[in-house]
Amino acid sequence: MDVMVADTSMLMNLKRGGLLEQCLSLPLTFRMPDLLYRSILQNREAGSGFAESLLSLGLEVVELSGEDVGRAIRFRREHRSLTLPDSLALASRRRRTLLSDDFALKALARQLKVTFRGVLWLIEQTHWKGVASRAAIASGLEAIRAHPRSGLPDKEIAGSWTATPKDDQESCGKDFASIDRTRLKDPS
Repeated sequence: MDVMVADTSMLMNLKRGGLLEQCLSLPLTFRMPDLLYRSILQNREAGSGFAESLLSLGLEVVELSGEDVGRAIRFRREHRSLTLPDSLALASRRRRTLLSDDFALKALARQLKVTFRGVLWLIEQTHWKGVASRAAIASGLEAIRAHPRSGLPDKEIAGSWTATPKDDQESCGKDFASIDRTRLKDPS
């Protein structure tokens, strides 16, 4: 089973869109560094019980090694725009896929040749695996996009998962296959 290392931005976007359960039910292993998990416990926006719900949905909290912590500190020192690079430190050392919507973190992941994915990719997987309906995806993406801290590119997702009366009975409308993914990967 593929292992994905999630950061806080990814999980908060999924929560905002009401798609957290569907995404964490995918046949993937989701992990998060212990320091990031503790930051969620202290995050007022996340709300009471959010961190605990992540565990019940299967998120694995991984203690960072001394080497991982040193790597995260070095990343932070060399790249001031990063807030908490712990997930990248974990993903890069253990050759796992980074799940993040943080442009600075993804830019550094690209430099380090670490595979990364964003919330759009993960949500798309829920559709292809039959876990979420087009209507749930459309509604979730709109909720995520509308939040001032989501960081999602409006232009690419506007109308991309519109629901129809035949929702999920046949492929219809524009879906993510037609989105220009280069802009999603590169903030410039």
